[in-house]
Amino acid sequence: MSRRILTPTITAPLFAAHYLGDYEAIILEPNWGSLTGLSSLPSPGYQFEWDEPAVRGVIVSLERRAAELDSFLRGGGILIVKLQPEASLYSTNQFSGTETLRVTSLSWVISKVPQLWLIAHAGHSPFVTGSGREMIIRELDHPFEGAIRAATGYSALVSNRVLKMEGCVLLATTRIGDPLAFEIPVGTGNVFLLPSGVDDAQLEGALDELLAERERYRQTWVLPQEVGLQEAEDALRADARSKIADLAVQRKAIADLRVSVMSGNVNLARAIDYYESGTAATRPIDRAMQDLHKLVDLLEDYFGGSEDGLATGLGVPKSRFKYIKKLANQPQLDFRHAKSGDTEGPDAAQIQLARDDALVLVQRFVEHCYSEELGRRSKLD
Repeated sequence: MSRRILTPTITAPLFAAHYLGDYEAIILEPNWGSLTGLSSLPSPGYQFEWDEPAVRGVIVSLERRAAELDSFLRGGGILIVKLQPEASLYSTNQFSGTETLRVTSLSWVISKVPQLWLIAHAGHSPFVTGSGREMIIRELDHPFEGAIRAATGYSALVSNRVLKMEGCVLLATTRIGDPLAFEIPVGTGNVFLLPSGVDDAQLEGALDELLAERERYRQTWVLPQEVGLQEAEDALRADARSKIADLAVQRKAIADLRVSVMSGNVNLARAIDYYESGTAATRPIDRAMQDLHKLVDLLEDYFGGSEDGLATGLGVPKSRFKYIKKLANQPQLDFRHAKSGDTEGPDAAQIQLARDDALVLVQRFVEHCYSEELGRRSKLD
């Protein structure tokens, strides 16, 4: 079955398309070329001053398409937006120089998606400029999961404020958790905000399957078992999203406290500095081993000045730190002590073992300092 999918391009722009209600789905790259068919207008993320009649003409055309988009979505259409930074057209008064008109490449879409319009109406942009490559899937088994996983990257992000809007489903984030992709219900239709680098072949295949599934459920003679299974799936997904959101809140609270401890505890900060210096690829090996030995000295002193205190305090065997001290103190290696005669070059495997032990020590020290801070705060409460 041939699907009616609109994919505007610079040679077949949105302004030249049929009435939007004639299509089942729209795949939109919101740049002026694919909207107007003009290559002379600014690239995504840039603004351009133009004649007032020309800007007004673009505004009128986009307002007409916005009205069609409203009917399209409320009639069950699917809009996929491959997010790019907004580009602007504006005009100014030739005498005063004040701005008279302005329109952006996404304003017409924002105006017909209530969740985005509310954010814009409050004076905030629903979208954030930023580009990158690494993406984390947040909604597993979503129809567009494969297309997002295969994406080459992203050129815009979505505002965190969208997370608070009713019905919005977070599909993917950056490595550090900033939103990149959403599913947003509008009427009986859906808007999908996806990274600009999504794989087109996988996207089109997933869209075809999604349209076929929606078509099946629009049929009149649907069995109660089908309805029940769909309702059970929807409830399960909603429950999972709620639990994931709760886990995210807990994880953030822990991470915030950990960062506070790491930045506010001078001993922990020094321990991390010694470890990072002792494992730096460009650090001379003798200096690196001296740094790792200082790490052990610092920790021993913190826990009362003894090896027993350090072992007990961090819950590690003495071998974890005694090996570092033994290796650093061998005179023939010429790290901390010297002897007459020829010296020996360090064995790479021995150095790596010392670094591995140091990593365990610092990790346990982070955990110890975190627990200390938790205990201190609980006493204050």
